[in-house]
Amino acid sequence: MATYVVPGFTLLEALRGRGTVRTFVAREDRTGRTLDLSVLRLAGAAEEAEERQRRFLEEGRAVLGVEHPHLVKVLDVGSGPGTAWICQEHVEGLALDEVLACCGGRLSVPEVLAVGVHVGEALACLSASEREFVHRDVRPGTILIGPDGRARLTGFGALSESSYERLHQGDVPQGEVDFLSPEQVEGDLSPTPRTDVYGLGATLYRCLCGRPPHGGTTLFARLRAIVQGSPPDLREVFPGAPEDLAEFLSRCLEWDADDRPLVRDVAPLLRRLACGEGLAGAWDTEALSALYARASAQSAPPFAAGAVRVVLRGAERSVELRLAREEEAEIGRSPQAAVCLPFGWVSRQHARLRWDGERLWLFDLGSANGTKRNGERVEGAVSVRPGDVLSFGDSVFEVDFEADADASSARCVVCGRSLTSDEVHEGGVASCAACRAQNAAERTAGDVRARAVLEEARFEVCEALPARAPLHRYRVRRRARSFLATVVDVGEKAARRIVAESQGALAVKTPGALPAVDLEARGGFVVVVSDAPEGQSLAEWVASAGPLPVREGLLLGQLLCEVCEEFAARGERATLSPDAVFLATDGQPRLLDVGLSPTLEAALRAAPGASTEPCFRAPEVEREGDPGSAAGVYEVAGIVFYALRGTPPAERVGGRRRERGFVGEASGLPTAVRDLLARALASEAERSPRSLPALADAFAELAEALMGGVGEDDAAADDLLGRGGQAEG
Repeated sequence: MATYVVPGFTLLEALRGRGTVRTFVAREDRTGRTLDLSVLRLAGAAEEAEERQRRFLEEGRAVLGVEHPHLVKVLDVGSGPGTAWICQEHVEGLALDEVLACCGGRLSVPEVLAVGVHVGEALACLSASEREFVHRDVRPGTILIGPDGRARLTGFGALSESSYERLHQGDVPQGEVDFLSPEQVEGDLSPTPRTDVYGLGATLYRCLCGRPPHGGTTLFARLRAIVQGSPPDLREVFPGAPEDLAEFLSRCLEWDADDRPLVRDVAPLLRRLACGEGLAGAWDTEALSALYARASAQSAPPFAAGAVRVVLRGAERSVELRLAREEEAEIGRSPQAAVCLPFGWVSRQHARLRWDGERLWLFDLGSANGTKRNGERVEGAVSVRPGDVLSFGDSVFEVDFEADADASSARCVVCGRSLTSDEVHEGGVASCAACRAQNAAERTAGDVRARAVLEEARFEVCEALPARAPLHRYRVRRRARSFLATVVDVGEKAARRIVAESQGALAVKTPGALPAVDLEARGGFVVVVSDAPEGQSLAEWVASAGPLPVREGLLLGQLLCEVCEEFAARGERATLSPDAVFLATDGQPRLLDVGLSPTLEAALRAAPGASTEPCFRAPEVEREGDPGSAAGVYEVAGIVFYALRGTPPAERVGGRRRERGFVGEASGLPTAVRDLLARALASEAERSPRSLPALADAFAELAEALMGGVGEDDAAADDLLGRGGQAEG
């Protein structure tokens, strides 16, 4: 996470963000006026960053000066070193997704018609502009409902990358997928104004029914439904819907863009529907101003002066706190601090958070390297709002907080329904029983389809093996020979692309890999067949026999470092996960899936659902997709941590990465081992060692110390490596 700095502006409040684009309330230093600023932070390779900046600025310039009552006006665009920005007028209002959350998840028919009319008129204005602008991101999060009774379209600049690119990089949050059109998901055709008609239709469907048009608990299930299926008839989901409105939304959600209404016809059609419902006069602004007032009243006292749950989300780690009224939490390097940050130029007693029942306050405690809120140094105390970026030395977090209500107010990460206390505690996942059941049913159905694909290829399936969703892995036989088969459902186009990009997997010939002997696309599935020596995966071992002994785990780490370094020298990237680390009986660990297309790994990262998925990739790879040598250090250390503890270093719930806590606090491991793993799993800037050979040497030294009989003596092991005090430093 970066601190955003824009020359000529003072950032006052974080509003919303997506990927590398964040929107802030800002003050223009020259004029003092308050504006909204969408800021692009450039990262990655120089050529890619330059192209992203070009698209971002091009999108801003395309709507520069376009005025309409239902558009947030773009006033200026600009760029500077490592950043670019779009300056927009500041409009008071609530995002439609916030309104839905405050009003029970549904809107009335007049409210839905009013939103449709206003946004339809805005889209018609954009389409009629000189460049026939296509918004491409119409959804509840980009529509503002104002106290003046107007709905306004915003969200310009958020799509500096295409939806197809973002999907295959795993950058689309699950809740946003529901409003993408089939052509955006497939990436075959360029978006047109009728792409925006689909997004508006999906938004109105969601507002009226309380659910998106297409179901599915996982991202792949939803994408498949968008591309292959038709949404349920509106009247089946919401029997009270007017027949003409149901027919209109059905047309908006047609698979073929040519079958959807023209964008210029959307608002007039909806106004005629409103007349048919007996709505007259200023019905639209009256309906939306009342809606805004109702939503504001529901959200005004969000915490009811009770306890609050505070989440500090860092690029590498997240920390969760629960604060009662007038309770404080200290942040610092001290092990006794509620938020212990042992690295990153953090003072022993650095800062403090305090909840007064209505507001969250941040205090700097005279730290040497400072505490900042949204890039500005804190002097004394400042009030903190959700979305603010807090810096403690070099440790940076985005803060979010909400009322710490009882379990009955928790919501399913998939469908948004309130959870019962039994559902909250079942399986440790914030999803309802129905979504978990649907997720299990989809997994079972996927298993049936995967087995059918293998049988079609004349393989006999002998045994299903542990595998991360949506992978299916099996032991199979053909012509009296045993193989490992990996099958993943990604759709016809993606399967062909992945197979074409993965031919390097067939050329990998090294003792450290289980080579792919066959690779093909079948019916939308990627099928990878590898040799199968005697042994089992690390996931199978831990599930059946528990974590490895410490010395064996360290030796495994040493061997994985050597294998991954060998692959890196050949230009291949080894994907590390417990199901892809094969422990052969000859003592040589071998890796599966080496040489496969990075597109496949991106697809695996983009598959959140109603279950918790383990994360072993370095945070910077998930964030920017640019693996360096330090990323390999993180991933090998993560596998070793799993081998020794049986848990991953991080997990993904509902599409959001969540760190499981500081590895350095894990009990049951020698102090020197905990120290080494904690530093190897630290943020990219603080990670050490920095290379796989150095990490292999560290594992070897520790393993030798354990074999020599000093491993159980923490002080002796610490003295051997000379690292006993670094975790505190």
